[in-house]
Amino acid sequence: MILSVAGLIAIALRVAPGQQRPLTRAFIGLVPGLVGAGIVVAYATDAVPDGFETFALPWVIVVVTGGMILITVKNLMGR
Repeated sequence: MILSVAGLIAIALRVAPGQQRPLTRAFIGLVPGLVGAGIVVAYATDAVPDGFETFALPWVIVVVTGGMILITVKNLMGR
């Protein structure tokens, strides 16, 4: 996991050279890595009840995908 987070930070530092602060670029890689780790831990420990999971999982996927599409379109229109 540490290597994954370090890899994401390294990629973010290379991909986002226009950012003014290196810390901002580091958080670009760190936040998705932590969210992914949290999801893996939740599945591994079965922290979410099965009834709620079957209802909420499709909505979470739709909301996250929609948010990512909006962010991508907004960034592309700004360039």
